[in-house]
Amino acid sequence: PVYRGHAGFRAFWRTFHEAWERLDIDVARMEDLDDRVLALMTFDAVGRGSGVRVQRQIANLATFKRGLIVDLRAYGTWLEALEAVGLAE
Repeated sequence: PVYRGHAGFRAFWRTFHEAWERLDIDVARMEDLDDRVLALMTFDAVGRGSGVRVQRQIANLATFKRGLIVDLRAYGTWLEALEAVGLAE
């Protein structure tokens, strides 16, 4: 889904956290791309109720305007995010 504004982000964060008993997100690498920042992260969580552990690479691309994030895009893999910004190795 698409979430908009402060209220949308708060709704996303609340819904996202409800699914996990334990949740760790660690930043492995950041790329400064002028008005954008790419964060490559590792996601390690345990599902609430199921106890299933999920580990994967994720990424976020934040676009800034006047010091504020105006767009935040999520990617399911590091490669997908790197390709989106032209940094695929």
